[in-house]
Amino acid sequence: MKIPNQIFFDPCPAFISWLKEYSKGRCVFDAGAGTGRLGSLLKNAGISSLSFDTTERDSAEIEVYKIDATKMEYQDGGLVILARPCHGEWIEKTIERACESGCEVLYIGLEHNCEFDLSGVNPDFKKEVLIIEETGRDKEIVISFKDSSWIAPDPIKWFLIKFSLTGIWWVADKGDEYWYWRGGPSKCPKSKTDKILDITFAVEYQDLDHTRTSIMKPDSDTGWIDLQGNWYPCEYTGHDDYSFYVLKRNSIDIEEEGWIKVWGKSSPYGTEWTCRANRLTKRQKKKMVDLELSFNDGDMPLDF
Repeated sequence: MKIPNQIFFDPCPAFISWLKEYSKGRCVFDAGAGTGRLGSLLKNAGISSLSFDTTERDSAEIEVYKIDATKMEYQDGGLVILARPCHGEWIEKTIERACESGCEVLYIGLEHNCEFDLSGVNPDFKKEVLIIEETGRDKEIVISFKDSSWIAPDPIKWFLIKFSLTGIWWVADKGDEYWYWRGGPSKCPKSKTDKILDITFAVEYQDLDHTRTSIMKPDSDTGWIDLQGNWYPCEYTGHDDYSFYVLKRNSIDIEEEGWIKVWGKSSPYGTEWTCRANRLTKRQKKKMVDLELSFNDGDMPLDF
């Protein structure tokens, strides 16, 4: 059964900017998403997110999955948001499940609703009211919950190595060999010609600064074109790695937004580029002209 659309939390642009900085690349779970209003804004801001609810609405601004927030398998280290949630014990159950999964929860609501919604939350969870200048049209407050007993994983020591044959990559020292991740876990032997350029610590391979590695191919004719016509060159068939490690985004998400995946002149796929959108932007068109890529105006209207 579907229910009429209602938008309770209408975030300010400043709040979305704040959230992008605060999330620091974490996956954001929009629990009780309703029409997907928040999720849509997150996606447009380049924030990796998943919107879900147990009840369908008449229409939604983004795909909202039918998932019970109290039973969701949350990603360790994620950021779960409850934005102006419908009242009920599911709020406390969701906070408990998310915190015990190693996530942080942001409750966004009206101040007079907090006691009703949060009175049963585990008192052992770390609770903090975040000071934010602008949230939404109704001046909602934001409260963070974390499981203080949860211990974050230890960061790994990473080496930026210049290899004589394969270029520059971040690797972990595993004794007689190096470990790294490119499309999956990989190993490579050590060599006397390996040159250490830098050393840093990070929990995840994605957290590293991959703009310093050979994943960057400035002279490549393969890459991505975003909606503003910006060009992101990458190695051949390296689109997924580039989007994940450099842009910190899922390649499926940016394709659905209308980014162009450019395969280049030597493409074996029978096409120089692909795009899931049914139209291109004028700036994308201009960049395609600059890159000497062919396209048919009649097939894809270029009207915005």
